[in-house]
Amino acid sequence: MCIIVGVLLSRILFNQYNTNLAFKNEEKAYFFLIGKYKNMEDFKDSNKYDSYIYIKTKDGYYIYTAITKDNYEKVQNYMDRLGYKTTVEEKGVNSKFLSRLKEYDDRLKETDNTLDVKRIISDILKSYEELIKSEN
Repeated sequence: MCIIVGVLLSRILFNQYNTNLAFKNEEKAYFFLIGKYKNMEDFKDSNKYDSYIYIKTKDGYYIYTAITKDNYEKVQNYMDRLGYKTTVEEKGVNSKFLSRLKEYDDRLKETDNTLDVKRIISDILKSYEELIKSEN
């Protein structure tokens, strides 16, 4: 009986730990969602975005074009200028990613140059993706 309970509890804990590791509820960041797709082929057929990340769930693929903690308005204005229709979601992020995000956000605060904003947003997404890959 104890073994069965132990196995069930460990399975529950593992499933909770392994689900979206970077979405721990430590601090919130803004994720700019451009859409949800049933499969990646549907997204790739309509892809017009310079950079993005996707998060796979049992409901499908959620595609994000930007993440920020402190530059919501600047990123939203940039997305609007590009013609991207986004929905902003607040998600928890872990401390490792948060420290990287704050560094990028500091750089983002210092510029109004469109090319710099584009590059910094791309770097943030790459950093997030690298973190997820390293933790899985």
